[in-house]
Amino acid sequence: MIQYSTRGYFGLEVLTHVYGSVIPRSIPWALIGTAYGYVLSYTTNFDVHDETFRHPYPVQIFAVVLGFLLVIRSQLAYQRFWEGRTALSQCASKWSDAAIQLITFDEIGKNPWDDEAYVFRMNMIHLMSLLHATLMENLRKDAEHGVDLGISTRDCFVFTQTSCKVPKQDPETQNFGNDEEDNEVQFGTLLRSSSKAVETAKKTGEAVTSNIHELFKKSELQRKTPWRESQLAGPTNRPGSTWTTDSPRYFPEVEGEEELSASELRKILGPFFWWNSVFVGKHKETQNRLTQNRKFFVIGGLSSAEEFALTSKPPNTRVFYVMSWIHRLACRRTAEGGLGVPPPVLSRTYQVLSDGMLGCYQALKVAYTPFPFPWVQLTTFLLICFVGVVPLVIMGFVAETWLRNTLTFVIVLGYSALNEISREIENPFGLDPNNLPLFSYQKDFNICLTTLIRPEVPGSSFPIP
Repeated sequence: MIQYSTRGYFGLEVLTHVYGSVIPRSIPWALIGTAYGYVLSYTTNFDVHDETFRHPYPVQIFAVVLGFLLVIRSQLAYQRFWEGRTALSQCASKWSDAAIQLITFDEIGKNPWDDEAYVFRMNMIHLMSLLHATLMENLRKDAEHGVDLGISTRDCFVFTQTSCKVPKQDPETQNFGNDEEDNEVQFGTLLRSSSKAVETAKKTGEAVTSNIHELFKKSELQRKTPWRESQLAGPTNRPGSTWTTDSPRYFPEVEGEEELSASELRKILGPFFWWNSVFVGKHKETQNRLTQNRKFFVIGGLSSAEEFALTSKPPNTRVFYVMSWIHRLACRRTAEGGLGVPPPVLSRTYQVLSDGMLGCYQALKVAYTPFPFPWVQLTTFLLICFVGVVPLVIMGFVAETWLRNTLTFVIVLGYSALNEISREIENPFGLDPNNLPLFSYQKDFNICLTTLIRPEVPGSSFPIP
């Protein structure tokens, strides 16, 4: 999706953007109409005093009907675009709610901090990320671009943690903890790599970079130590602990997390960049290159078993397939004594998962249901006729050749651009410049899921009695 600003220079900067613009694709039609009018002006004898066009009313009817078709098509195309975006928001909202519920419900189940509990939670975060990614690659129709599975097997999430030693504590202080923890090395809060705290920690040798699997192992080692209600010096990673008021918040760095810029697209597409700019990326080689370079990332990567299981299924069944994994995993965890909430409360989680699937199929409805063919065919035919009629009418009422050509160019360009806008947005999913940024949506969803990795609650200004 094109990100732009209308603040500077009275909003005229948008006129300099070529990539994703409908104007370059409308210019050929305008040039054809202008050239046709220019030829007519030297091959015909009628002018403004000729009786050929006594009144432009018949052509006005034609222009109004065509304009009505174009405007209605643009309106319906925008409705499809916005409906697709709304459906994606519903999916992300409901599935993130379900992830929160499953993780937090399991923290009050049987043996909430044993190995099985941590494996369940990390697997649940991973599967939720995978569920969203399978939807994204299905909407983008990666299989049609020669990619069997548009999900990267690589785990690209890199976290930076600060490590610190618990200082020797004064027994006379109110928050005195167990003296066995003095000088104990602890891994602190996850931080964004560009933060000042990380830069300081790197200089002092206290920064540790980890992927999610290494982070899980560190958490597994630290939770061996029994949790105590006393608050230790420095942020901890113990289950149930709270953040201190000066604890930095964490944010993961993700490789390739942003949408591709125009310069990056030039490197990937090579000679096909300008073709993609003008012709909406319809070239097959363009689509294949973009798909190969924009595979969706999943928290924890993709195992060989998962890759084999997903590639063996048709693309339109993979979301359903991963959803069945989530349900099975939750049911097995319940049988083991986890998810320690009453059944009526737990049933709400399954309902939220179902609501997310409803949004999923609403988005797929838009992706796999094209705009009605008769409407598109009739609009295209009338637009071609319009290109031939406009020069005739203008020549009958305008004497100056330069003004005839200018009016013909502008009028045909405007009508053609309306049609190109409809073509651009009627299918909001894909790899075209103005399609919804599915890659960024997957990244944002992953970022939300990473906040569930550590079972912490920020401390408030109200002390607990």
